[in-house]
Order: sequence, then structure tokens, then C-alpha cells
Amino acid sequence: MANSSWTGPRSTSRPRADRPSIGAASRTATASARTAPIPLIVPADRIALEAVLDAVLENVVRHGGGEAEIRWDLDGAHEAVVTIEDHGPGMPGEAHHRAFERFFRADPSRTTDTGGAGLGLALARALVEAQRGRMWLEPTPGGGLTASIALPLS
Repeated sequence: MANSSWTGPRSTSRPRADRPSIGAASRTATASARTAPIPLIVPADRIALEAVLDAVLENVVRHGGGEAEIRWDLDGAHEAVVTIEDHGPGMPGEAHHRAFERFFRADPSRTTDTGGAGLGLALARALVEAQRGRMWLEPTPGGGLTASIALPLS
């Protein structure tokens, strides 16, 4: 693990175009953010976590309608949780349980020609786990998909 801290929204507040991008450079996501009442500092690699957020937001742009709500909260006294919620079409059935498998595509009509290699979420979860964290997906109430990332506090 790198010897840096990640402090939530301030670390990712610069425009997406100024950060390394995983794809969809010509498309954008609109996000509203709500933060915890106190600063959440996690001992993690900032660049790795920016890549994780880029991968999730890339999926919001591609599959979730391009709008998301991002929340930073405390979960008990030991974890910071980032939640990215969209209200797009979501994933069919139980596909969200398989979304972290390499090369998995919830929509079988999608190919590399229509975008993505099916690796973004698999790599994102691996990066989160390398920071001693957890990442999961669940349907958003009312439609869409919610990605959650839990990281231990310093």
C-alpha cells in the first residue's frame, strides 16, 4: 500500500478531464455529493482510489444514464463508506452479483466494439481489496445500481 492518505471529495474534486481516465473521454457524468460531517481520512493509495471512482463513474456514464449521487459516510467507528448511486436501468436479475467477474457483461449484446472490455469493475474491486477495503453492488431502490466502497479509517 502506498504511503498516502485519501480524504474523499477533495481528492477527486478536480475536473475529470484533468485526471487519468479509463474511457468515455467525450462523455461526462453529473454527480451530486454529500459528505460526512467530519473529514474521513483513510490510509490508502489516492491514485488507486481515483482509478476505482473513475471505473464506477465510467459505468454510470455508459450504463446508468450519466447521473449519480455520491455519498461519503462513516460506518461505525472503523470504516468510511463511499456510495455511488444511479437511477439508470440497473442490471437484470442477479447480474450485480457477477459484475466483478473479469469479462462479465450483463448485456450479452455488448461487445468490445460497443465499449468496454468487461474488466473495469473487476480491477476496481481488486484495487479496493488491495487497500484492505470491500466493494459491492446492489440494486438502487426505484431502479438503477448502487456501488459501495468501504475502507478502513486511519
